[in-house]
Amino acid sequence: MNIEKTATLLGQLKTILGVFEQLPPKSRELVEGTLKFNGLDVVLIARNVCKVKHSLESIPAGAFEPLVAISTEHLTPGAREALSQGNCDTWGVISYPNEYGAFLHVSPHTSPSPAAPQCVQEVYQWAQDRFLIWVKFDPDAECIAGLPSYGEDDDELKASPEGIEPASSEH
Repeated sequence: MNIEKTATLLGQLKTILGVFEQLPPKSRELVEGTLKFNGLDVVLIARNVCKVKHSLESIPAGAFEPLVAISTEHLTPGAREALSQGNCDTWGVISYPNEYGAFLHVSPHTSPSPAAPQCVQEVYQWAQDRFLIWVKFDPDAECIAGLPSYGEDDDELKASPEGIEPASSEH
């Protein structure tokens, strides 16, 4: 989802909150009670919707690049090592290693080369499907359902894309 759509949705939520305020007191009390029962605080939501919408609108659309942090377990050990050392020149991707893993730039117009490991191609496609621009690989980040997870050996598949749980209780 891009920043304009997010701002539009926040504007629509603000409108819904405005309609809520116009409800007769008994109806508003009933709706507010139902929302509170479900863990939603109307006053807090109203206050934060305005702040967030204003903040998002102050960011130029071209400056907004969505990023998601995912576990390095979505990479085979060989791919983890290559990305963290910047040894992926033949993969057709732009990456920046850091002390925890790497950042992977995801272009909506290109795909990794056939030389890229299958795990990188899968993460790249997953990110493109969600309109993400950056993927941060971090060992402390969450594993993503629907993406394979790998163990310490390149051929050790811990969780399949179908969401089969890993053998260990970690991630």
